[in-house]
Amino acid sequence: MIGLFLYKDFAFYYSLFLRKRIYFIMTLNMVKTGETVQVVDVKCSYYVKKKLSTIGFNKGAILTVIRIAPFGGPVEIKLLDFYFALRKEDTKYIMVKKYE
Repeated sequence: MIGLFLYKDFAFYYSLFLRKRIYFIMTLNMVKTGETVQVVDVKCSYYVKKKLSTIGFNKGAILTVIRIAPFGGPVEIKLLDFYFALRKEDTKYIMVKKYE
């Protein structure tokens, strides 16, 4: 881990060196519609983390953000062949990187 910076809305933004490349780690609420990302870590309470892991939010899972509702509404996400929605405040705790 190179650095840890406090970002607005208490989301953490930091970068990692992996295989001599810089990957910018961001939270899921920073991802734009249509982008595909890979889960790096889930930083939340044990119970929420357990529920997310049963859905499939494990380290290395590949997600696509389908739709973001206006005015702070839920975020529609595609994980494998399943579509589901997460509250915007819950997406602050899911660390992702862009999938190539």
